[in-house]
Amino acid sequence: MDTDYDVAILGSGISGSLLATILARRGARVVMIDAASHPKFAIGESTVGHTSGMLELLGMQFDIPEFQQLSTFMGARKHIASGIGIKRGFAFIHHDKSRPFDLDYSNQLVISPILHGPEAHWYRQDIDAYVAHIAVRYGSDLKQQLRIKDIDLGQDKVTLVSDRDERITCRYLVDAAGPNSPVARQQALRDTPTRCKTHSRSIFTHMIGVKPFDDVLVGSERKPSPVPWFQCTLHHIFDGGWLWVIPFNNHKWSTNPLCSVGLQLDPRRWPVPEGVTPEQEFNAWLKENPIVERQFVGARSVREWVSVPRLQYSSKRTIGHRYCLLGHASGFIDPLFSRGLAGTMMSVHSLSLRLLDALKEDDFDVSRFETFDRLQQGLLNHNDQLVNSAFIAFRDFELWNAFFRVWVIGEAALDFLRLLKAKFEFKETRDERAFHGMDEVPYPGLLCPDEAAYKKLWDESVASIEAVERGEMSAKDATARIVHGLQSAQIVSPALGLTDPSRHHFDGRSVADALSAFAWGKLSAPESIKQRYAGLPAGGMLRMMMNNVVSAALRS
Repeated sequence: MDTDYDVAILGSGISGSLLATILARRGARVVMIDAASHPKFAIGESTVGHTSGMLELLGMQFDIPEFQQLSTFMGARKHIASGIGIKRGFAFIHHDKSRPFDLDYSNQLVISPILHGPEAHWYRQDIDAYVAHIAVRYGSDLKQQLRIKDIDLGQDKVTLVSDRDERITCRYLVDAAGPNSPVARQQALRDTPTRCKTHSRSIFTHMIGVKPFDDVLVGSERKPSPVPWFQCTLHHIFDGGWLWVIPFNNHKWSTNPLCSVGLQLDPRRWPVPEGVTPEQEFNAWLKENPIVERQFVGARSVREWVSVPRLQYSSKRTIGHRYCLLGHASGFIDPLFSRGLAGTMMSVHSLSLRLLDALKEDDFDVSRFETFDRLQQGLLNHNDQLVNSAFIAFRDFELWNAFFRVWVIGEAALDFLRLLKAKFEFKETRDERAFHGMDEVPYPGLLCPDEAAYKKLWDESVASIEAVERGEMSAKDATARIVHGLQSAQIVSPALGLTDPSRHHFDGRSVADALSAFAWGKLSAPESIKQRYAGLPAGGMLRMMMNNVVSAALRS
């Protein structure tokens, strides 16, 4: 049987399904082809502001209300999956065997319920299946348990042949099949070796019976925190690695008793041990870290442990004649900072605009997709700098505490305004051109991709940390340089306290701080920062804040 489509997408995970939904919503003939079938496990379970913000933007631009429901914790829990967890903040607890455990060596960033609301811990097998089925609802075909054995990238069309000798033709091929990308393999697109500086391997699973960290602390170990640790994406960080704890059972509405757990280690220091299972290695690590071990007393895995020798891979190019690589098919760094899903949303947005135009004009010249390629390469490169710098900084809490702020300013402060401005403009004009050009920025892939002062802070901070790794600078001197850069940049409101290294926890629940930051941005900030606030209507901001305050009260 021969079948002809406008676009064929290899993979029906989150990136492929989002794109298929958008294309089908705009009338394209789309097919998703997956060698496996839903439900299935996927790495990347914690959303961040860029994830939800871009997902809401996609829903607004393409009139897909299901995306907008998925973009909020309450919307997703109510309409999509009751098994997701709540994410009220990012939490990092530093462990150093040279000193007793002390929560004074920790950071917590509360996700502001005033400006946005909580993020979510996605139970991916439910979320990915839902989005794939939404794509089908809007008109996409879905072929599961179908493996492609041959890809012919012809001059005028692409021909796919399955292991059941089914022929599928399309005008354009999107490979969203993840690390085992068939197109990357056929076209020899992988960097060998990878250009990534980050070195990490991973062992991970889902467990039942994991205790809240708040409950295992005793006596003087307990110290105040803005929100419970168990309602955050919890990172236990240490010299050479980190452990994620992502609970799905951390709120009163959850119907899911599970918790996602993953240990990342630098393989240059901790190579994969021979003759030891991943579970045995994890338990051995817990024995060496008794404070963390308390969380796992009585906990059991509910699926097989997965071990990945090295997580990082990259591609020389992500576009070619009538094809592209999307999301994790193009490269991957590490789950730290949950940048994978955020990058996926930005890549889907960039590709969808260009692919819809190409379909309309029947012109698939590679040059049309150069901006998309630059975005994906920039996302990978900057995420590599982010994660590699964090791994280096983990050796010294003060160094980490300084670099943590550089990440927060980009992730939670500056670029949030860019997305917010575009949404306000669209609500006022109903013109989707408000969302165009979001990937045409000076520093594609950077946390704040259009602010020169942030790029300067970023480059100087990364350079200082890499000098520490080379032995050319002490951690103390690098910390001082980063703090000086933070304080002299003047790119964030003083009310937020991000330039004060003695302040480790940031509570985003203060209406007064939010209003003070808004007033600073409008009246007192440097000119380039004022421009970020210029398109934000005071009335609209106040209404948004009050609506979010009411929603937060109803959740409590």
